[in-house]
Amino acid sequence: MLVGEDGVERSDRAWMQVYRALNHNTVFSRCDSDMIDRFPPQIGEFGYYFKAFQLKRHEADYSPVVEIDLDSVRQDLDIAKGVIEDFLGQSRKHRRAFAAYLIVEQRNNKIIKRRGYPKLDNGTTQAGKAEA
Repeated sequence: MLVGEDGVERSDRAWMQVYRALNHNTVFSRCDSDMIDRFPPQIGEFGYYFKAFQLKRHEADYSPVVEIDLDSVRQDLDIAKGVIEDFLGQSRKHRRAFAAYLIVEQRNNKIIKRRGYPKLDNGTTQAGKAEA
């Protein structure tokens, strides 16, 4: 989506760069940030479950005493499937914005703040304030 999709002409190098750019620690902290609330609820839910499942994976990988039962795994898979379907049901605009938010380093936006934020679909600005 960011550099092209399956079946669409895309640069393999660009795809590998984007594919490898995702840092799970960064994603976790960004999904734990208040910024996630500025996305549609289904994207926020995706972020919530990304964090929850990452914590479960870490526990499974690093705790020698953790016990995992098959029913719990099946339940988590069903949840993940639903969350992914809901995420993919969001507009390309929102999914691209979320992808950029996750993989592109955030910078101080002094220039943008001086010029003002564009209006979002929900009637607020990116700064989270309702437009007059």
